[in-house]
Amino acid sequence: MSERVLTEAARASVHPSVDIDPEGGATILTGSWRQEEQLQLWDYGSGQLISTLEWGGKGERASPCMIYAAQFSADGRRIAAGGSGQNELRVFDARTLRCIGTAGDLSGGVYSLDWCEQTGQHSLTHLPMR
Repeated sequence: MSERVLTEAARASVHPSVDIDPEGGATILTGSWRQEEQLQLWDYGSGQLISTLEWGGKGERASPCMIYAAQFSADGRRIAAGGSGQNELRVFDARTLRCIGTAGDLSGGVYSLDWCEQTGQHSLTHLPMR
């Protein structure tokens, strides 16, 4: 794994989430527990930033979603990420980098997620706020 990418992710984040593209392993996904540029793609070979996925908010005063979990789907076609702040999960098309689905207004943050290889569906773990 590219030490440069992991070092950069760790420096910029409190709780980095890291995954490697299952289709060739040339891209690294990082999810960061921070207010801006939370979800990024990096080139494995060069360590260069490829793109920052736009998260966006629910209005000007919305809390940012700070990422705890981010993962490629098993076929590499989608990216799922979620966290706290906005307490939501988003699914992105890995090719276009556009958001294609959202599970929002959850009662707590998203702390882990995974994909089912057979169905392509995802599961998540979130803890309700008390």
